[in-house]
Amino acid sequence: MSLCALANFLALEPQYQTLCADLHRKEANARVLVSNSSLAFTLAGLAQSLDMPILVITDRPDNALGIYNQVGMWSKTDSLVMHFPENESLPFERLASDVDTVHQRLEVLSALSKVGVSQPLVISSITAILQKTIAKDSLTSIQHTLHHGDKIKLQEVLSR
Repeated sequence: MSLCALANFLALEPQYQTLCADLHRKEANARVLVSNSSLAFTLAGLAQSLDMPILVITDRPDNALGIYNQVGMWSKTDSLVMHFPENESLPFERLASDVDTVHQRLEVLSALSKVGVSQPLVISSITAILQKTIAKDSLTSIQHTLHHGDKIKLQEVLSR
């Protein structure tokens, strides 16, 4: 169940209108004090009102996941609300990263590389943001899109 229709009421508030106007400026530097109980609602409203990617950074991974889950309830079903998780393993450990975590991180990076096409709201912890990932040039050079009905040669796709 989505509660995104309530964001229309938020757009009527003068402080919210001022915040949106400030964030639309080229070099935006806005500071806002939002209570924990209204944070997800405000973020969902901003994602709906602004036509730009938004990055929310939290202090702890569990806070990021909690906000991500809450924002999903307030957002439109077609909006891009994404969670950028942290790898559980430490850099010096010789353990393979979790496949789901790697996939989720790549999905977020892919959405961010398509700015103009998609305007995601990405929620992450500082730990996840600081972890090393693939360079934008490398990511865009290896991306390719397959469509239903395309005829491909498996060896060509795998050799990319």
